[in-house]
Amino acid sequence: MHARAQKVSSAFQLDDYRWKNRLVLIFGSETDSLVDEQLSLLRRAEDVLAERDVLKFSFTDSSPDIISKETEALYHKFNLSDNNRITTILIGKDGSEKLRVKNNVLSVELLLTTIDAMPMRRREMQRQYKP
Repeated sequence: MHARAQKVSSAFQLDDYRWKNRLVLIFGSETDSLVDEQLSLLRRAEDVLAERDVLKFSFTDSSPDIISKETEALYHKFNLSDNNRITTILIGKDGSEKLRVKNNVLSVELLLTTIDAMPMRRREMQRQYKP
């Protein structure tokens, strides 16, 4: 497996984003319509995702941006198999998995609701909206 990703170097490491960004990781086949649909939904929500410090990365079977050793490590870390059409995982700023959707598209509404319920996001919103 290789990956196509946004703002990714050849040495993608989850720890590089810890305490800076929330991550949406999309695993699946480049030719799967669900992967295209997921990416399209997230592209249309870029502004609200940016407000929440969310970056998205897709790991597909035909993209050359990340070497396979690192992608295989992610598959192992998240106990993924090639049997799923698509798996989308939300990683919090603390580096832990917060949400996983398999074989279906993760709605932007569920993604935002999940993020906005996180204690760190609530603190961010309180700081942002204090006069």
